[in-house]
Amino acid sequence: MRLFFSVFISLFVSAVFFFTIKFWGLSQRYINYNHPFYSEQNKVGAKPLVFQKSNATNLVQNLNSTENLYLDIAITLDQQIAVPLDTTDAKKDYKFRQINYADKKVPAILLSDYVNEIKGKKIILNLMENPVAGPDILLAELKKMGLGKAENFVFTSPFDAQMKDLKEKAPAYIFATTNPEILRIKSMESVYLMEAAVFRSDIVIHPLKFYREMFFTETLLKDLKRRFKRFIAGPLKTEDVPAALALNPLGIIIQN
Repeated sequence: MRLFFSVFISLFVSAVFFFTIKFWGLSQRYINYNHPFYSEQNKVGAKPLVFQKSNATNLVQNLNSTENLYLDIAITLDQQIAVPLDTTDAKKDYKFRQINYADKKVPAILLSDYVNEIKGKKIILNLMENPVAGPDILLAELKKMGLGKAENFVFTSPFDAQMKDLKEKAPAYIFATTNPEILRIKSMESVYLMEAAVFRSDIVIHPLKFYREMFFTETLLKDLKRRFKRFIAGPLKTEDVPAALALNPLGIIIQN
């Protein structure tokens, strides 16, 4: 009898905590951040944005085109914003932060050489490494290029610390999810506490699948709408584009 009573009390207390956290999350109020990046997509009937993720053979061609772009970027030892020419698996161990661009040994081009080409486009910048003082260098270099307002940019990175630091220094910028944040969101969803998940980012960016399961579930999409959070699906293969567009995202990223 005591064992039964102990189990009952434990379940009751757990249920109280669970619903307290859930209703606390539901009680939070959010506002729609009316950033210039969203201006066109806020119009009725607007089509999702399409971003091209380039490879080594078509990067320069895409930079010179009118396409919106998803660009992997790295900061070199001599504090240049480099766009790597090849970010395939074979180059994952290449540490741009340890090499001077001036030595001409970096398989990359400089973002500063394409300022005129990227003005007017919408760009997702993915800081692919974790350099020392990365956010400070990024802000300083964008200011030198005349892109300090970053109204057409979304910033993201696999690394949480980089984006947290950058958001504190430039809170008006638009930020997308990091890998740790994605894991936190899906963890909260898995225990049915999505309402209480903490979103530091403005936009969720992820492919359609998460460990072979659908990432953009009905639960996640409903909560994103409640929070006025946008989402971008990708990078995608061509055959996945129709399924992604059916979700009515802010945009999609196509892997070339």
